[in-house]
Amino acid sequence: MGEGGQWRWALGLVLAGCGGGPAAVPYAEWQPQALDWAADAAEITLPAPSVPAVAGPVPVSGPWRAVATNKGVRVWEAPMPVRTRTLFFHRPPHDMALLVGGDDGAPSELPFARGRKNDHKVGTWSFTAETLGVRRAAGDGPPTGLRLRYSKGVERENDLIVGVSERSPRELVFRSLQLGAETRRGIFLPGGAAVALPITAAPGARRAGELFLLPPEAGDPAAPGDGATLEVVLVDGDSEEILARESLAVGDQRALSVALPGGTTRTARLVLRTDPGASAAGDHVFLAAPRIQPPVADPPRVVMIFVDTLRADGMSTYGYHRPTTPRIDAFAADATVFETARSVAPWTLPSTRSALTGALPERWGAVPTLAARFGAAGWATAFIAGNVYLSSNFDMAADWGLHRCVNWPGAADQVDQALGWLAAHDDEPAFLVLHLMDAHLPYEEPEDWRGRFAGARPARFGDDVFHRNDIVRGRRLTADDKAYVRGRYDNNVAWIDHQLDRLLTTLDPEDVVVIFSDHGEEFWDHGGFEHGHSLYDELLRVPLIVRAPGLPASRETAPVSLLDLAPTVLRAAGLPAEGLDGAALQDVVAGEVAPRVQAFGRPLYGDRQWGAVAGSQKYTAGKGREQSFDLAADPQEQRPVRSPADLGAGRDALAMGLGWEVAAGLRVRPAPGKGEVTLIASVPGGFSVAFAGEDPTLQSVATVERSGDTARLHWPAGHRGTREIFLVPRRPLDAVVEGVQLAPAASPDTPLPRRAAAPEGGGRATVLAMGKVGGRLVKMTAAVVPVPPDQATALEGYNPEVEAELRELGYLE
Repeated sequence: MGEGGQWRWALGLVLAGCGGGPAAVPYAEWQPQALDWAADAAEITLPAPSVPAVAGPVPVSGPWRAVATNKGVRVWEAPMPVRTRTLFFHRPPHDMALLVGGDDGAPSELPFARGRKNDHKVGTWSFTAETLGVRRAAGDGPPTGLRLRYSKGVERENDLIVGVSERSPRELVFRSLQLGAETRRGIFLPGGAAVALPITAAPGARRAGELFLLPPEAGDPAAPGDGATLEVVLVDGDSEEILARESLAVGDQRALSVALPGGTTRTARLVLRTDPGASAAGDHVFLAAPRIQPPVADPPRVVMIFVDTLRADGMSTYGYHRPTTPRIDAFAADATVFETARSVAPWTLPSTRSALTGALPERWGAVPTLAARFGAAGWATAFIAGNVYLSSNFDMAADWGLHRCVNWPGAADQVDQALGWLAAHDDEPAFLVLHLMDAHLPYEEPEDWRGRFAGARPARFGDDVFHRNDIVRGRRLTADDKAYVRGRYDNNVAWIDHQLDRLLTTLDPEDVVVIFSDHGEEFWDHGGFEHGHSLYDELLRVPLIVRAPGLPASRETAPVSLLDLAPTVLRAAGLPAEGLDGAALQDVVAGEVAPRVQAFGRPLYGDRQWGAVAGSQKYTAGKGREQSFDLAADPQEQRPVRSPADLGAGRDALAMGLGWEVAAGLRVRPAPGKGEVTLIASVPGGFSVAFAGEDPTLQSVATVERSGDTARLHWPAGHRGTREIFLVPRRPLDAVVEGVQLAPAASPDTPLPRRAAAPEGGGRATVLAMGKVGGRLVKMTAAVVPVPPDQATALEGYNPEVEAELRELGYLE
């Protein structure tokens, strides 16, 4: 729920057998029905379109109230007329502006200003999740004639309106919706809609869920509509019985018990229908996480504890010299500790997508998530998250019964949320993912923990809280500076461990528990800091500790991946796990899975890099270079090996690990700059594949078009970043490389000067052609590149609505 509480839960709906609540049943006899996953079985009736589309900008009609007056400036506040998805309020999200005037011309924008230092600035505005504030001279009355431009809010409101939304009836009704920090999956009933669902659970079962009337996504919060009436109807044969009829309005909060007659047959239908009254405008009724089920005696639970940015060798569990994780150490003594687990990427979004699907990140959207699999099976599901990359803005909220995401939450608050949710679902099977953010910058452990492993703050740092740019920019850090940064990280790891004691002691020995991370953190191991930028093991090696049936208390050295999490917990819960790229760890430990290649790549920043580990050999390719490491002899990855045999084996391993073609081709990249660059590349026989490499930050744009033996490469003006373009010839590169040409589109008969006739070999980058075009230096090099399948989902680590959050976290350079 948003700050301040404009809305409240309208009512909680419970279907119970006559004569009191139903008795708990053993899990083996449990027969749930997840109504929010029953779209295929539902009969949906939607009303005729009667509500017009919402147009922006949205009027700010008040009511206004004066909340503060200081030094001749008065702050007026009104309810926020739109619902944002921002997690910070330092600046308005993309496309949001407060407009004034415009009756006789174009409206003007009021300047945005936030914080006490701006309290004196008359004519400025700011906002929170619930309120919009305007500063005016103390002698002036409340503002008038204001309108808020926010196209995303208007789009979301129109997506709820029958006849305006482009969704199919099933997509409109069975969906996820967000209020404040929380997203729920459930059944959405516009005014005048009805849904009929067959009842497959035994009579006497109860239904757990929450029902509320949504406030508008964009509209006048002071006039939310005339409310709606919900009817819960049992249709059994020719009879129809209204089990409940309740009126709903924003602000209602009532419990509702509905008795299912004991003689209900399995051919009966449960009908939910709404009466919009005089107007259907704003009558957005939503039933969250509805399930018909009896309470379960000793229900199973699966709890995944996800510690962001936790490098395995920073835990005493994995041999770190500081006692950072004593509580996890004790838990690990009775669990399986995987000593060579790796992520699929050095940053959060792709790693989490693989952990929660068991599939490569490029298959996101094509493979059911763990939330979908557990939810459809009738389990209660929740994801309590704390990173903007785990928010609804990045498609991470869908499918969860409850998805809660705030930015930079403390471990104490997150554990409180987890304990509260588990207690509320203690009589039903429950699947929980708890995400902890404290080990991520800005390392904000409680003040009384700051001296645990870190000494006095060096003069280099002006504050106890620092961000990525404070470290990677500015003057060179001394050894003491770096030791302090690492000590602060270790403090936060220890603080997480301390808070986890409250959760781990609450869980039963029979509960399935997984402790893992998405990636590690570099502390200048290879000259860099933080994460997202390289494929060295300080970023890819992650802790993985599992307590589950079929897994012994042991330490395992078999190479495993975050891809293996989903099949493991599905096996433990007795649910099917078809179509996944990972393997169940129960089978790995039992020796039923042959040694596998671990493939990875997908950095957040900079050029594309890919790699694979097969046995003790680690191979990486990127920036036109290849290298291999013998991890048995060189675990710190300080002495690269570039023999043709090692590199050839590495390419084969990468192709096997990804399941993609790994090709020898060409890489073209202009230096950063804002000038437009258009090139024509040609090669005898033409190109079989031509594509622009990913830039997850979306700070650069590049396009490529093939035609005959040529390809047109284009980087438009106005983007300081740059993307690589990869070209794979139809014939072997060695056979055609001497005929490769790269020329400006404006002078295609004047190719850029050749620098080398052929790749040098040995994994080193070979510049084949180089010259200036559009004021930017352009290079063509030979490259080894994986070719993603056509249906691959692109990784997008930028969303304009949360740009402020991404910049605050240092994700946008």
